Amino acid sequence: MNAAQRMSRIGTESAFEVLAREPNFDTPAHIKEGAKLAPDAGATHYGPSAGLPELREAIAVPPAGL
Repeated sequence: MNAAQRMSRIGTESAFEVLAREPNFDTPAHIKEGAKLAPDAGATHYGPSAGLPELREAIAVPPAGL
């Protein structure tokens, strides 16, 4: 296959580089429970691109005991 010369300038997909550095740990139980309950609570649409404020807070501040 003859590719254009400019194809040699394309680097690695940056998402793969980020994933290689991500910590590998289990999802906390309270997050899994929230994911199970969300559809029944009406959370079935795309959220805002910056994320839901209450979800961002829950992720940033772990519950007591963790």
